[in-house]
Amino acid sequence: MKAVGKDFLRENNRKLALNVIHQHSPLSRTQIVNETGLNKVTISRVVNGLIKKGLVREGEPTASNGGRPQVMIRLVPDSRYAIGIDVGIYHVKAGICDLSGSVVLDITKEIASPLTGNGLIWVIEGAVAELLEKSKVKKDKLLGAGVSILGAVDADKGIIKSSFILSEKDVALKDGLEEKLKMDVLVDRDANAGLFYERFMGKGKDADDILFVYTRNNEKGELGIGCSLLLGGRIYRGTNYFAGEIGLARGAEDEISRLFSFDGTASLLDAAVAGKVGEVIAFIVNLLNPKLVIIGGDFSAAGQKFLDPVEESARRHIFDFSTKNIRIESSKVNGDSGIKAAAFMAIAVAMGYK
Repeated sequence: MKAVGKDFLRENNRKLALNVIHQHSPLSRTQIVNETGLNKVTISRVVNGLIKKGLVREGEPTASNGGRPQVMIRLVPDSRYAIGIDVGIYHVKAGICDLSGSVVLDITKEIASPLTGNGLIWVIEGAVAELLEKSKVKKDKLLGAGVSILGAVDADKGIIKSSFILSEKDVALKDGLEEKLKMDVLVDRDANAGLFYERFMGKGKDADDILFVYTRNNEKGELGIGCSLLLGGRIYRGTNYFAGEIGLARGAEDEISRLFSFDGTASLLDAAVAGKVGEVIAFIVNLLNPKLVIIGGDFSAAGQKFLDPVEESARRHIFDFSTKNIRIESSKVNGDSGIKAAAFMAIAVAMGYK
């Protein structure tokens, strides 16, 4: 029992230090001691172990201001990788990310949903094989894979309870993929994965109560709006794992595209879409009073041109006393946000995020 206890403490200390380095690199051993609360001897042992594994490296000593020069410890981003898989209604996007979250390589596979569970596993297995072949990343450098998908997901067990993308319910995606890929796999709802990423790597670092609004748009002109909630520092999933799924609206493809072209001509749909998203935000803010609202997903790429009318609509419908100190912001993660969020699930386990 004592040996198990010591092993647990060593692993906990390692993850604690690695988490601090991952968030704040570069920093000195003294700074790591201050951030973790661990003693100097423990940090010295942990950091030396991380250096041997190639996860971190020592940089040049900092210039002295009269005291002893500090050797800075830096994360080595390309020492390990994670695979991120973003499953949409019409495609599967897969990519390899390094420890900094940068996408090294990504591919897209078209799918004809609904798929069977085995059909989705087959698509993902093929995408991962292609990624590894093209990227030349060795499998022993992989921390694992994360999968984000639209639907109700039991994240603890990795089971897709229900999804428009699947023709079956209760698909054990985690177990099926781990058997095929021979690596650890985590699975979660797409909006929850996006919120988890924003919580630690995006704009949500200073908030324990966050509304993350996840917008989806595809080539068929279908607009989906979902959300995820962080309440008291924990993601709220709901009794049946479907909390936050708001719906899907269909519109003409050319009209949807105008929202992103911004050619200077006003469009009724532009105002309608922004207004509807704003009303959704207002309803939830009035109900739960979060500190921060983050708009992520496809529409976040439009930046302030979409955020401004959304915020104007939201604040018009939010109760006056609820608007105090509430921030409404656009995610800084665009483009490959689904891949990055999915990959971060695997990175987070190794880096000690909770």
